[in-house]
Amino acid sequence: MVAELEALDRSQVYRPLTEIADERTRVLVQAWPYRELLRRMDFVPVISEGGPRSDPRSGEQQTDPPEWSAWTDPRRQGDHIRRFKQRFPRVSVDPWSLEGGRKGGGRAAGGSDPWSSPGSSAKETNEQVNGDVDNPIAFLIVQSMLLTGFDAPIEQVLYSDRPIRQEELLQAVARPNRPARSKEVGYFVDYAGVARDLEQALSAYDHVDVRDALTDLREEVPKLRDRHDRLVGFLAGHGIHGLETESEREACVQLLADEQLRDRFDGLLRRFLRTLEVVLPRPEGLEYGDAAKRFLLVQFLVRRRYRDQHDGEFDASLYGAKVRRLLDEHVHATGVTQRIPPIAITAEDFLARVESLADPRARAAEMEHALRLHISQHLDEDPVRYRKLSERLDQVLAALADQPTQLVLELGDLIQAARSPRPDDGLGLHPGLERPLLDILAEARRKDRGGDATSATPASLVPLTRQLAREVASQAGRVGFAENFYAQDWLRRWLFNRLVDEDVCGLDQAVGVADELMQVVRARVRQYARWGWVRDDE
Repeated sequence: MVAELEALDRSQVYRPLTEIADERTRVLVQAWPYRELLRRMDFVPVISEGGPRSDPRSGEQQTDPPEWSAWTDPRRQGDHIRRFKQRFPRVSVDPWSLEGGRKGGGRAAGGSDPWSSPGSSAKETNEQVNGDVDNPIAFLIVQSMLLTGFDAPIEQVLYSDRPIRQEELLQAVARPNRPARSKEVGYFVDYAGVARDLEQALSAYDHVDVRDALTDLREEVPKLRDRHDRLVGFLAGHGIHGLETESEREACVQLLADEQLRDRFDGLLRRFLRTLEVVLPRPEGLEYGDAAKRFLLVQFLVRRRYRDQHDGEFDASLYGAKVRRLLDEHVHATGVTQRIPPIAITAEDFLARVESLADPRARAAEMEHALRLHISQHLDEDPVRYRKLSERLDQVLAALADQPTQLVLELGDLIQAARSPRPDDGLGLHPGLERPLLDILAEARRKDRGGDATSATPASLVPLTRQLAREVASQAGRVGFAENFYAQDWLRRWLFNRLVDEDVCGLDQAVGVADELMQVVRARVRQYARWGWVRDDE
């Protein structure tokens, strides 16, 4: 393979795999970034030492050839096993960074020798044991060896070319499937046709424990085709017939504003990508690579637009390594991550970023969901204020659903209101630690009196608000309050009693009001603690 890599036409290296018809060339292109590793890695047998024995035909006494000692000597076997368990040196997988390597040894990105890894000394990287250069060992070749006492979680592939059955077969399959850091899957490559024997060996176990232990690729390929067609049909049924252009993708993103449709799309895509992960890198899977990239890009845009994750980020860890590679190749290469990051409404350039979107509906959707995320993130800190903001948002969306340009203007005003600090109302309360408590008390009193919940805040509740805030600050400043359930429950009961004693609301309502006050306390516990310490110092 190394000789084939050296002879490979360099122009092939930079072509998409889907454009390369020859299967062997595709394999070489995928191996190209690792050619220095392939050149240096060792394949080492582990052989039991044989004593003197008679040749069955000539009767002459025979011993192992002297050159076998490198594989039969226990000390050297131990060193081979040690090297096998070591991680391969880190090599850049960017083909551009590997150009111009010298024959017989290349350079990784930045010009450093890939075997000069950080933290390893020249002594460690050039250590020799009886003449063996300490190159990485990729393969141990054994037969009826290392059956006990051999533990190598780093092992990822086991190739079997002889019949094995029962416990020995299960042990062999388990070897490459030991969990290890950065290892997602292990492979048992069967050259001897032991699949039926494995089914028989697994039959001794409970069906629930071994369900999906075997996967037949002959069944997965038609399943992949069916799941792709279902996904295409779902989008076509809602008027989306292509995802190649930016306008087509934007139309799809707008369609998926509906949460139920978004859930349906996610489910269909998840099943398609799960099957694709199994089939890749076989040619039957590669032909769906471009479609997968387009679907992934749409899901990436949807996640960013509608902030499905709490921080608006796209979680690539939900997919397997092969699908994540497609994501890296396409989504990141298009520059989408730079053009539309999940920016918060508090960022100075938020509105400028939104204006860069050409479609007013896209701008409105971006503003709406960024504002909703901001409200959800801050609701516990100031429940009344952000609840009113959420209600106003719903009113604006309902009134201007068919007027995207005007909707963008109204959403801009709401975003400005959410970003702005509270105006000074002359009550002399701390805007973040006392005013939210006052709003909760005022709303509770108005509801208890049957009044309008939007009327002016009564100044008569200011003394009680200050009393509550000071007690909250005093309790929050105690060591371990944030993790102490009993201390928090004591404070909740104390707040409940003050609400009843001061006739803020009735007994039934006081329970919920005390819980809402504690919601603010938990969201701002550290601010209350610091505020209390400052007041004590004064």
